[in-house]
Amino acid sequence: LTLKTTREDMLYAVSWAMITFLKEALEEFRALATLKEIIKVTGGADIPGYSDLKREALREFKFESVREASLKGAAALSRDER
Repeated sequence: LTLKTTREDMLYAVSWAMITFLKEALEEFRALATLKEIIKVTGGADIPGYSDLKREALREFKFESVREASLKGAAALSRDER
């Protein structure tokens, strides 16, 4: 960090740190199971600039935005007749 570091520089650095963590976690999961090529993105994780960085870093995956995921999940659970 320097006095010339901007807010955008910090946001970019934090975003890449989060993506690096995600990439490492996916590699660990890949060692344990077969991963599908589609990653479903919900809620606050579907931010235009951040999603673009994820697509760039994780090119082997396709990202699918799921709107109202909590509502859909609650509806699915309400239909569960156990």
